[in-house]
Amino acid sequence: MNFNQILTYMTGYGEDIEFIKLDYIDACNRYVTEFCRKHDFKNPDWYWVGGQVGTILALNDYFIDFQDIRYDIDEQIPTFKYWDWYEASLKRAELGIKGEINYKSYCEGAPWKWSNVELRKIEELKEEIDKIVNK
Repeated sequence: MNFNQILTYMTGYGEDIEFIKLDYIDACNRYVTEFCRKHDFKNPDWYWVGGQVGTILALNDYFIDFQDIRYDIDEQIPTFKYWDWYEASLKRAELGIKGEINYKSYCEGAPWKWSNVELRKIEELKEEIDKIVNK
């Protein structure tokens, strides 16, 4: 980096796109650090899927949309809420249920498409189908 680039960065005039990119990467990574601290990850293993910073984070065995991380931190959502939503979403995906709610909508009180009672019934039916198919 030469003197003119440093001066441009420090004054904010004609800001170099590389500095904007570095600031964005740094901000995204700081959100991840705060998310890991908030959710008590000890020595987390993480990376941006496909090297695309600010998209999908692979965090230990989880895949997390950056917008969910940002929302969780910015809105100071209670810690348990993210994992309740994540597990409920995963369960629905495992059952082949599509079109469920995103994290922000969940936090704002949007109802699930299927109740827990209905989910249990779907689960039981899938188990019965699996028994028949795997005889």
